[in-house]
Amino acid sequence: MSLINLIVAIVIGIAGICLLAYFAYLLIREVAVILKGGRNLLRFRKAESKIMAADVFIEANQYESALRVLEQAFVFDACKNRELITAAKDHNQTILSRCLIAAEEIGGSIAILPKIEHLLLERAEIQLLLLKTDEAFRKVSNKRELAGKELPSWSKKDYSQKIAQIKSQLEKNEKDLLSSLKVFFAEIKKPPSDNVTIH
Repeated sequence: MSLINLIVAIVIGIAGICLLAYFAYLLIREVAVILKGGRNLLRFRKAESKIMAADVFIEANQYESALRVLEQAFVFDACKNRELITAAKDHNQTILSRCLIAAEEIGGSIAILPKIEHLLLERAEIQLLLLKTDEAFRKVSNKRELAGKELPSWSKKDYSQKIAQIKSQLEKNEKDLLSSLKVFFAEIKKPPSDNVTIH
């Protein structure tokens, strides 16, 4: 084998090793994302079981016990895939439907319910925006890595600022939700006062 052929073979071998290492890195990163989603799924399943427990209390006409369980069953995590975000939104709506059953039986107020429904819908939309922003950045980053180019610092900074802004929106949304839910459950548990007519 000539020296030139040997050099070419070595260069191709090194390039092949680098390419394999890069694909291994991408695979490990995706597996990490999947595992994180798996943890979210476990938390979600645990929250679902609380709805089942609340149903048992509702069947037994133990509405206050049902409400105590439901209050702890909401899912607020910023999930890492669209399916879980949609499932969490539906899950939270299911909780509200069970709360309405209890409220009807107890006679408590549900005046704040529309605000909570709005906040839950808003949260799902913000979570999707966070997911799309992250996916778009990773797609561009992977393309440039394959081309042997590094992302410009301004692009990384812009991405970091967008993510920080979206996460700030999520934090504000969660704060508003927790505050509204506290009022919601307090009002549901209060039976209506008897009207007193003074002559």
